[in-house]
Amino acid sequence: MYFTSASSASLLPRKDIAFDMLFQEKIQDLSSKTIRLVKDGVTVPAKLSYVPEMIYNEQTKTERQETTKKKVRLLVTSTLDEQATYTLLYTPDGTTLVASRSYKTAAPLKVSRIEMLGYAKVCVYTNNQLDASTLGGDTGQTLLATTPNARIQSIGQEEYLPDNLRDQFSKVTPTTVTKFLSNNGFCPQPKPDEVVYAINTRLNPSTAYTLKFTVKDIYGNTLAPITKTFTTEKMKDKDKFLYIGYPDKNTLPKDVPLMVNIQTINTSAATISVCAMDVENYIQNKNNALFAYDGSGNQVASPETCNQSFTKDIVVKNNNRLLSNTRVDIEKDIAKTTILSPIIRVVGSLKTDDPIAKKR
Repeated sequence: MYFTSASSASLLPRKDIAFDMLFQEKIQDLSSKTIRLVKDGVTVPAKLSYVPEMIYNEQTKTERQETTKKKVRLLVTSTLDEQATYTLLYTPDGTTLVASRSYKTAAPLKVSRIEMLGYAKVCVYTNNQLDASTLGGDTGQTLLATTPNARIQSIGQEEYLPDNLRDQFSKVTPTTVTKFLSNNGFCPQPKPDEVVYAINTRLNPSTAYTLKFTVKDIYGNTLAPITKTFTTEKMKDKDKFLYIGYPDKNTLPKDVPLMVNIQTINTSAATISVCAMDVENYIQNKNNALFAYDGSGNQVASPETCNQSFTKDIVVKNNNRLLSNTRVDIEKDIAKTTILSPIIRVVGSLKTDDPIAKKR
């Protein structure tokens, strides 16, 4: 006899269960005397039926559906107990046990912990695997709701680890594993009896949020809504971006304002530097930049020669995760004077010690 619906290692849901069984011989007596599911010696209410099979005819090279009485379905009609052991029995004559297989039902769904990783990820730890149909897309949006409302990018089971971090991870000590994963944007490792899900969010920094969860596992268990209130951390420099919306080369008429568009993400401050040059200094600066190398042969930034130079810290618009645009008049807002030189270079930077942000 073969049990084709589930292995003995599988956990069962508590309802809507069916076992398909394939026998070597025909089952003439389709009753609970011969095939039954029991718990502690008590037979579980169920319905038995034959399952048609597809039979292949070698001569005609065709298939046809036929009830051979060798394939039987046991449909459980009641709700099973949680974390209980059930045994499927086959007793052809009603007393002699020929085959059996035991199963366990799943534990009640629990969320063991919820951890906020910065302002970009929520780590949810559960004891059971969640139903994939409740993750991602439109249905996934119902899994997590925030107050105030925030964007949810994706929801899925966290995976370990990307190739570029595996070598580093192999050298991490057990006491620093959590710090290593968190610093690289990954949820702390789950315990042996946990499954971790990463909810990638777009939360604002330094903001109080209330999160509401409604989750369902693969066994059909639904958990009552869970709420968690917390305040996100302040914005990290590594998540700040600044772009100068000014072409590398552009010719402007004399009678128009020297406007530049500052594009930023996740920052309210920027430093703008202006170098005004004549043609001779411009050519010299270009040549210096081509041949500026350090002792190791790496190209480095070379000092510029300017006829006029200005540096000013400015306040820029900040919509956090969204690209923000701030228009600046170079003469009025930065130089506070008329720029006489025909060539200008505008550079934007962030005040930070973060090596990643410094390169932007």
